Amino acid sequence: MRAGVIKAHPFILSLSNGGLVTLLGIYRITIAKVNRMSADKLDRLKAVEAAQYLRVSRSTLAKWRKSGEGPPHHHCGPRLIIYYRQEIDAWLVACDAADRPLSVKAR
Repeated sequence: MRAGVIKAHPFILSLSNGGLVTLLGIYRITIAKVNRMSADKLDRLKAVEAAQYLRVSRSTLAKWRKSGEGPPHHHCGPRLIIYYRQEIDAWLVACDAADRPLSVKAR
């Protein structure tokens, strides 16, 4: 993510109740929201991308989705399915934890 400098001149509005508002603060808040949204967008994966990330085929991911075995997914309309990278990573950690024995005897 790139950080940039925006030249802004503060505008001062007078409100009917006698208060003053500077718009420069509002612009900074808006820019912060856009930066956060663009960072979140990078963590969203389509089904094809999620399959590549997991190194499985698209059909395997679809079978997991139908049986409820795979990572959490989100339907965005009738055809678009979105996965979040953090949810996939958490699901993988849970799978690894389930496969490990609870106690390992020292030999």
